Amino acid sequence: QHAKQVLVSQVVSKVEMLVHTMHVVIRGQFAEGGGRGLSIPLQTPMLIIRDPPGGHSSVTYSRVQTTVTISMEELSVYNGITAGAEASTMMEGGSEAGVCFGGAAHGDSSDLDGSLGAHVEHDHMTTVSDSDASYTHQTSVTWSYSTSGEPEYAGKASDAFLLNTLAIIFRETRTILFNETNCTASEESPRRVTFDVGSQDNRRPLSFVSYFQVVEQIQPELEHALASKRAERHGELSAADGPTPSPDGLLRQIEILEAGADAWRDILADYEDTHTMARNGDLDSAKDFFNVHQARYAGKPFCQRRKYTIPLVGRLSPMGAVADVITLGVSEILPMMGSSRSDHAALADGAVSTAAAVSGEKLSEYRCTTQRSPDGDHIFEGDPLYDDSQPEIQPPINDVCLDLAFPDRCLANKPPDAEEGEWETLDPNAEPPHPYWEVWKYKNPYAKFGGDEADGTVHLAPEVLENNARPTDAGRIVEQYNNIPSTTTVQFSGGGNLMSLEFDEEKIDELAQLWDSPQLHAKNQDVNTEIGGEGDAELAAGMIFEFGVEAHGEVTGKAHYEHTLLKQGDGESSTSITVEFGDFEVGDEFLVDIWMDPKYGTFVFDLAGGKSSCPHEYGTLPIEEPRISVEELPGPTPIDETMLFKMGLTNTGYGNSTFILYHERKDNEFGLEMSFDDLNQGEHVELASTHLGGATKYGTFTVAPGPEGNYVYDSVTVFIASKCDFELENHRTISALNKTKDSVKLYNIQDLDGNKFIAFTPLCLAAEFYGPLTYSDSFATNSNTLVITMLNPNNQPNEYNNDVTPMASEDMINLDAVKIEYRKVSARSSNHGWTAAVGEDNEVINFKTQNETNMGIASAVWDISSLDDFEYEVRLKSECMENNDRLPKKLREFYSEPMVGLIDKTPPKVFGLPQPSANLAPGDSHVIQFDEDLDCEKPHNPHVTMHVSEIVNPFDSFSNAVNPQLKLVCSGNLIEVQFNEDAIVPHSFDQMFGRTYTLELSNVQDGAGNIMETYSYDSNFECHPPNPRINVTHSGRPGQHYLPGEAIVFDVSLTNDRPADEWTRARLELGVDLTSNTGDLSVLSNGKSLATPQEYILQGGEEVTTRILIFKGHGNSLSFDPVRLFLRSACTADSYDPAIAHDIAWNREIWDEGLAEYLQWIVFTPPCPQIRWAGPFAEEREMVYSNDALVAVSDLVEVSIFNVDYTNGKLFDRSVLNEEAPESEQRLQKVVLVYRRFGEYDSPWVEAHLEDPVTRLSTPDIIEFANPGVEDDMGYAALHWNVAGIPDSRYLVKVMSNCTALENSHSTHNYFSTDAVEVVLDKTPAALFGAPFIQLRGSVDSVKQEVYRFIFTESLYCEEPHVFHLAVTLSIGQNSRIFTHGSHGSGIKTICEGREIRYRFDTIELDEWYTAQTSSESTDLVIDVNIVLEGVPDLALNRADDFTFTSSWAQQTESPTMSPSPKPTNSPFQSSASNDSSDPSSTSDGGSDPSPTEGQPVSVQCVATQNAERPNLGCDGVDNDCDGDIDECDEDQIPPKISFKDGLA
Repeated sequence: QHAKQVLVSQVVSKVEMLVHTMHVVIRGQFAEGGGRGLSIPLQTPMLIIRDPPGGHSSVTYSRVQTTVTISMEELSVYNGITAGAEASTMMEGGSEAGVCFGGAAHGDSSDLDGSLGAHVEHDHMTTVSDSDASYTHQTSVTWSYSTSGEPEYAGKASDAFLLNTLAIIFRETRTILFNETNCTASEESPRRVTFDVGSQDNRRPLSFVSYFQVVEQIQPELEHALASKRAERHGELSAADGPTPSPDGLLRQIEILEAGADAWRDILADYEDTHTMARNGDLDSAKDFFNVHQARYAGKPFCQRRKYTIPLVGRLSPMGAVADVITLGVSEILPMMGSSRSDHAALADGAVSTAAAVSGEKLSEYRCTTQRSPDGDHIFEGDPLYDDSQPEIQPPINDVCLDLAFPDRCLANKPPDAEEGEWETLDPNAEPPHPYWEVWKYKNPYAKFGGDEADGTVHLAPEVLENNARPTDAGRIVEQYNNIPSTTTVQFSGGGNLMSLEFDEEKIDELAQLWDSPQLHAKNQDVNTEIGGEGDAELAAGMIFEFGVEAHGEVTGKAHYEHTLLKQGDGESSTSITVEFGDFEVGDEFLVDIWMDPKYGTFVFDLAGGKSSCPHEYGTLPIEEPRISVEELPGPTPIDETMLFKMGLTNTGYGNSTFILYHERKDNEFGLEMSFDDLNQGEHVELASTHLGGATKYGTFTVAPGPEGNYVYDSVTVFIASKCDFELENHRTISALNKTKDSVKLYNIQDLDGNKFIAFTPLCLAAEFYGPLTYSDSFATNSNTLVITMLNPNNQPNEYNNDVTPMASEDMINLDAVKIEYRKVSARSSNHGWTAAVGEDNEVINFKTQNETNMGIASAVWDISSLDDFEYEVRLKSECMENNDRLPKKLREFYSEPMVGLIDKTPPKVFGLPQPSANLAPGDSHVIQFDEDLDCEKPHNPHVTMHVSEIVNPFDSFSNAVNPQLKLVCSGNLIEVQFNEDAIVPHSFDQMFGRTYTLELSNVQDGAGNIMETYSYDSNFECHPPNPRINVTHSGRPGQHYLPGEAIVFDVSLTNDRPADEWTRARLELGVDLTSNTGDLSVLSNGKSLATPQEYILQGGEEVTTRILIFKGHGNSLSFDPVRLFLRSACTADSYDPAIAHDIAWNREIWDEGLAEYLQWIVFTPPCPQIRWAGPFAEEREMVYSNDALVAVSDLVEVSIFNVDYTNGKLFDRSVLNEEAPESEQRLQKVVLVYRRFGEYDSPWVEAHLEDPVTRLSTPDIIEFANPGVEDDMGYAALHWNVAGIPDSRYLVKVMSNCTALENSHSTHNYFSTDAVEVVLDKTPAALFGAPFIQLRGSVDSVKQEVYRFIFTESLYCEEPHVFHLAVTLSIGQNSRIFTHGSHGSGIKTICEGREIRYRFDTIELDEWYTAQTSSESTDLVIDVNIVLEGVPDLALNRADDFTFTSSWAQQTESPTMSPSPKPTNSPFQSSASNDSSDPSSTSDGGSDPSPTEGQPVSVQCVATQNAERPNLGCDGVDNDCDGDIDECDEDQIPPKISFKDGLA
């Protein structure tokens, strides 16, 4: 407030202004307000009074006496005693209260309801004694102490302390500092506190202060003063302007303040300890100290009744209108006199009856009050002194009396002619009592302790209801427990009623003894205050009302005073103590234990439970506990929009309630407009408790920019508070208690220092077009460049409130660029992306980098040389904020309104052909269309010239402007030309029929000025009708066959049978009569279909010949009706009935038995059907069938084929077996399977024996694929080939279709066959060919290097993994090792190729086993060898017999020899398959052959070749002639032979 900015404006050159800022600072020290008091406790409290829970609860101690005795040394300077002189004007009574010695005391009763939560009533003063001789005087004052009954100070805040204090008057000084370096002002902290302990302004009052005042005012002021003095002592404050205390004086001030702060902390700690004792049940119960008292008021209301009589003349008796019994909701419990209420309308004044009475009806009227006048008289409603703000008496007597019996009944409106009696008191103690008192008793229940057997709980039930209550099972169960403490417990709820508990009179003496406790801190009888100099002693209430003595001068003396309860006999009446429990808030509940304070004899209230509101009291659950939160912070918000905050409002309290939503106005300096779901500032919102099923209420808090249009604002705090608390005076509860208020700060940005702001984002620059382009709605150009000018609306200094911001300035930091964008204009414009325009430097144009005038105008040159000729939309685009796609579009970009312009650098062109394109009637107009609009401004620029054949001079449109030969009309993109018959004389229209002409157009230009080159077009005029003739001839030889894919050719002769004159030249059309083309044949001429007629121009007598081709269409049929061709006139003169001639096209005549004549047909010859393999034969080129496979199918191999032409018919349809087919189509003889042995190419194909797996209705002579029913609708046919009896061999197999031979045709037209597939029939397994080379010889090193082999009679199936099993077992005694092969074996490596199986030992494994069996010295070991070969398959997977070989391995230096003997006695191997009893080598007991002698050579049997087909081939590794030599030349006796497959030469 001491640093202000003053703006000084200076006008320069009548336009611009220079703005200067001047800072004005007032520095130094100044004091705020008058002096305030620091309260220093001089002793512990003499009295602590605690306020009960509940918004309208209070405790009152009435008639507590204070006696003051004054002793002075000099009477002459004594000034007497003043009481309340300074505070009297603040008392509610408004009168002064004073006392003087030597006279009678006087005073008026006055209440002081301080805002601090304590209440004192000064009743009266009495001079007790007066002795001038001893200069001693004694005065007694009777007070009433009460805690506050106002809801804002409910409970603990109203607890009051009575104690002696020192009130030090202090002043607080603010110091303003100024920094000349950076020109800133600041306030020094902490603020300076100044006071003088010895000042005559200080006081020593007897203070009666509330807990709220101690905590919220006294302690904070002490701490603040102490912080200031400590800072002053440490030199942290600047030099003071006035006198300052000495260091010792400053130290004494700090000591006094520290002692005062510690004293208050000790007092409050002791106060809290007592509450802790109450909560722990360590205090005495107060249940025996109370009398029963009525519930709502301190006493019953004072009521009067006045009886009156109404005449019944002309009225219906009110008594007669009543017939029922009163029902007030408790009629069963509380019976009333009289009858029930009837319709009040029946008792309305003036009710007319047909019967008239002469007597009157007696009724009553009532009035009640609880108020008195100052004189003590009862005052009623209507009296000027009556206070309408007081609570209404419940129940209202004028409502109850409507239901009473006569004469106690009253009327809603007393008739004006009623005869009234006198008012009489309605005595509540009369017998019998008036019925109203029974209702009042029910409506105002009293509190009652249960007596000796009760647990101390106060019950609020009316006695009449209590008497009707019966014990429950729950009650009986509870009685079984003896550990429930017996306390004084009060339970009450909010809603308006007050429960008053008054002390039992006989307990006053007992309580007085507590007040007279010998404890030092609570002793009240002997408190002395020294008086001297300018000192004084004062009694104060809340530091407002003073009572005391004052001495001036150098006089000394003493003051003695007592603070006691009045007992019976001490005065007019004893002290009374009353506790009232009440709370006006519906829903509040309290469960309160009442204890006795052993130190002060006052009550201690401990909340055992409940819930409360308005205000919320400590120890109870809050009914109102609002929470406000921002669920979602808004992002960048455009300046023209409202910022939206998603808010959550929750009541986590324990009851439903109403709350106020408001914001801190001091935060909103620049006038942001704020609203929550259309609620204005301070309007309320209902929130249900989350504990009662309520949930967070979500809403939207809207924030709109202020009227000045600022972009950035300080954050604003939004509050939600209890509506009830908010409406209390000074809003104390919402600021002192955190339960019923919550707040949240609204902002959307935060800087690096943590400062929060509400910031709106400026819109992207609204750029505008400017200059010549804006002079019309569109523009057109045929140039290569175009100048574009724009206007910056933010740089307009002549406009009001314009910020004058050039695009390149720092103030427009959000602007990235202003570009030109364009796109083509079409119906698909939305699909055409916008393109940024470039300048002559081929860089994108950015107006921000162009020179901008001080009026916001900038220009750029757009290079349009590479653009297509088209109509374009052009717009300006402003780009901002780096195109952050998380921002609203209006912040990122702006688009101007587009302009439409034509870029056209291409001359116009003729579109299509002039119409009519031919056969122009001389008198008709000729229309020429262009690909764009033309410049049709008159006089027309285009020139038209027409050259007509055989006419020398051309006709034009421009030679004679007045009467041109050709009339020309230009409009849009059309030019229309027509002969002017009057201007072509001596020529006429008739001369132009049948002639040709040439049309020329020149000087035709478009709107952009592009001129088209001269255009020429040749055509003809209309003709006279011709006389057509047509003749069709088949051009092929007689009987020529045409396959369905071939064309049948015809010659067609066309003639115009007119005289050979010039004017007879005519146009004719050749076409096909579609009604005759029933077979959907394709009829072509000149490569085009004659379905569209073709035009010919023939003069009279002229004849031309053309050739047509007819192709078969889709479908099965091969015979068709002849096709009829026509030749007709194409002249428009006879278009309504053109001249026409016909002829038919056919290629074969067929005798019709029914008509007994030949008919013409178009006939195609069916081909021999094409077939393909299907099924397995289509997938494999080689099929191998083993014995097992053939046994599985019973020697029947399935064969499937596919009919390629199945869409045109099944095989049976073309078969000679189909008697329903035309004879010309019955060509197919049969479709069969044939085979022959592979390599026997000179052998004929053998027709296979086929079997049909399906039994047909008829059994054909031969089963083949063309039989009826074999082929399905999709062209597939399947039969079985019976291969039984066919020798094992390799065969070539194919399927052939055989057809009837065509005359004069190649043989390939008479059959068709599939590709041959190799089929191997192999039912015999492979066998060993000769002796295998498997004998182990020599040292182990030689065995490791040797390769052993088996040779078989045919090729083997050698795919890996091998399916055969080979195992070699080596044994020495009991030690043996089996060497196997394959993925699961070890020790042997095997190769299978062709007819051989070779193997060798794994050198490592063999060496390891051998080393383990013998020592290095041993070289003559004999090892038993057993070799097993099992499951060897051939290519057909026939398994060879299993073989077992046994021998011994003698490790000798010399290798054993093999004997060539035919069959040695001891064979080294034997076949398990051939070991039968017929073998002479077998032993009689079936044992195996004896093993060869150990160490002897082993002979091998000579085996002849086992291939019967190729004996003595040689080069087969076998000694064929058993001469001991293998594969010598004389073994090869078969010469080589060359063979070829089909199709190879």
